[in-house]
Amino acid sequence: MNFLKISVLAVLSLSFCQKSAKQRFDVFYLDKDFLEAATLCELETDLKTERQNECAISVQSVVEEIETITTRPLQMGISSVLVEKSRGEKIEKLLRLSPRLGIRYLEIWKQTVILE
Repeated sequence: MNFLKISVLAVLSLSFCQKSAKQRFDVFYLDKDFLEAATLCELETDLKTERQNECAISVQSVVEEIETITTRPLQMGISSVLVEKSRGEKIEKLLRLSPRLGIRYLEIWKQTVILE
């Protein structure tokens, strides 16, 4: 019987310890980690609706980063640019999650970026 009580308490405490999507978004947004914030907005439709302005700011910041990265090869006269692997994978994830961003940037990203 004690094992059952301990198990129930453990499950309840773990569920209370996990941050909600809104709390995680607030942390990312306040830390200016706009890539994580924008990705969370794409994953959580309620969050995207409730925090419309903040989500838009986060997405715009990431779009500016993507445009800077993808236009760099043209400016430098080279065919591709190296991007840190973990950062590049996170950007690709967002591009795959967001149809609007994916349609506009995913193919260009694949053609111009090499993950290192």
